[in-house]
Amino acid sequence: MLRDTAVITRHTCVLLARDPGTLIAYAVMSSTLMAVLHPVYARMAAPGTSGAIGAAAGTAVMFTLVALDVAGE
Repeated sequence: MLRDTAVITRHTCVLLARDPGTLIAYAVMSSTLMAVLHPVYARMAAPGTSGAIGAAAGTAVMFTLVALDVAGE
């Protein structure tokens, strides 16, 4: 089981090293979306709390689902 995980991790690292564009795009897009959506989440947040927590969680969930969709193809 641990060996299988190590093999998959190594293979994923090799693929990311060959084409780092996907990793860079995810980093840039998520940062951009957090900056754009922060005012929306701040307005929806409870009084006295920051909207950054909701923005980070929402962006993480969205990009996880996008990554799962890409991996499934």
